[in-house]
Amino acid sequence: MDHPKPLTEEQRNQVRSLLKQLGEASVRLSKSRTRKSKTPKKASKHLSLKFLKKKVVENPFDGIDEGQTVEGVDLPPVCNRMPVVQRVRLMLLPLHYDDIEFERDKIIKMAKEDLGADLSVADAGTKDTLRFVIDGNPPIKILYVYLQPGRVDPHKYMLLNWMYST
Repeated sequence: MDHPKPLTEEQRNQVRSLLKQLGEASVRLSKSRTRKSKTPKKASKHLSLKFLKKKVVENPFDGIDEGQTVEGVDLPPVCNRMPVVQRVRLMLLPLHYDDIEFERDKIIKMAKEDLGADLSVADAGTKDTLRFVIDGNPPIKILYVYLQPGRVDPHKYMLLNWMYST
């Protein structure tokens, strides 16, 4: 088996110069990619700057006082970072948008299994309103689920809305 031969001094100098050239080329390339203009580019000269300005969507739960409610159906996407909001949306949005009829006990069971929320003992609500207590997810403490009687089967319900309470 042939053993590799050590490089001569001339070959080492060639390798060093090639590595130096490659390093300089990569630095030039990275500098050209990170260069940004200070003025925003306009797609059209007829667009005003208000359309180019970044839209900031505020989280309704930031700085909320205790006892206030937030509607659950029309929450902005920034709220989806909260685990309890994610789980509630996964659990209730299909029922809301597809107008699926279900039994009242199904929502109670789903909230217990998927969300870890218990039906309030002190105020369980009415037939058309469910009140769930959510532990360990500040600032949300209570989830209200509003139901309406089903169109086809009056013994089943359809989801009308839900609200988060602090």
